[in-house]
Amino acid sequence: MKFFKLLFTLVLLISFYDASGQGNMQYDPSVGNDNKNIYRVWVIWDDNTPPIEGYLNQLKSSSVVVKTLPGSAEMNPSIVELRIHRVEVLKFRREGKVSKGALTGAFAGFLAGFIVGASSSDFMPATAGLLVGGAGAATGSIIGTIVGSFRISVPIRGNQRMYQKRMDELKKYQSYDTH
Repeated sequence: MKFFKLLFTLVLLISFYDASGQGNMQYDPSVGNDNKNIYRVWVIWDDNTPPIEGYLNQLKSSSVVVKTLPGSAEMNPSIVELRIHRVEVLKFRREGKVSKGALTGAFAGFLAGFIVGASSSDFMPATAGLLVGGAGAATGSIIGTIVGSFRISVPIRGNQRMYQKRMDELKKYQSYDTH
């Protein structure tokens, strides 16, 4: 019975986490982001300049407008327009994907570990299930974090034509700022 209470609590926590807000960024249908997800962008330059991290606010014919984050090339958040001719790659990751991956991995690992532990032990199966489930949760959260940290790369290589060809793809990652 304790297992089902724990399972219910975990499912409830994951549901609340998934439904929680995503900062100041919101969905705006006018920018072309039909899937309502908020994506963080990393602008990788063609030289050794540190990348700029933020949110893709606007796509222009020869530049992108990014709302930067603190600690990313600038101390305070600001809106910057970046010329395409110096951009090597734009990398994107959905907001909250790393922590959601860790929680999902931990839940799946715990569930798999509990089932294996409980079914393989004749003596105190619930205790064995919890112990093996705990190890499975730790392993699953590590794997979920790694999988969740992957970024989507959109190569630009400073090429205006390549940027224009990928404009529709880039619109999916565009966010709208509420401030």
